[in-house]
Amino acid sequence: MALINCSECNHEVSSLAASCPHCGAPVPKIDNQNVEQKNKNVPEKHEQKPSLFAFILIIAIVAVSIYVAFQRVSSSTMSTTDSSKPRIPVGERGIIDSGGNEECIAVTEDAFDEYRQSLRAHDVQGTAALLLSGKCFTVDEGMRVLVIDSNASGLSKVRVLEGNKSGLSGWVPFEHIVKQAKAQ
Repeated sequence: MALINCSECNHEVSSLAASCPHCGAPVPKIDNQNVEQKNKNVPEKHEQKPSLFAFILIIAIVAVSIYVAFQRVSSSTMSTTDSSKPRIPVGERGIIDSGGNEECIAVTEDAFDEYRQSLRAHDVQGTAALLLSGKCFTVDEGMRVLVIDSNASGLSKVRVLEGNKSGLSGWVPFEHIVKQAKAQ
């Protein structure tokens, strides 16, 4: 049995009924198997909702992941210059020490200022935009670097010496670089 629309009043009527119970119009005889087969081929509207839900869920997970990652980094990067740590001199090697987190290295001093402002404002989208635009990149804790410049505002310019970012350079707070232990 299939439900069809009455040709007169447009109410749903059983395909087995002789006439419409609403208006009395005769119901044409049809092949029930063909109607049921056609109904199986027509996707129901609610079948598409899980895919929309999955898409929204994935976007939410990505957003939360970015937020959590940059919250961990922000606590060490937003601090003012720590004068208790010695500054690694230009020309010497050091290791990134950002408190167990990835370190964000800004390609220019202006990009570092943008990065610091986005962290202070808890602007996850702004921080992500800096990374996506190439103004900043991240390296792992413990990465070996060479100090190639420094400025009066507490930043050191470093060149990454290993990993997939080897050869790239940028600015980090000087206190995030510690002296590399000498090989024995």
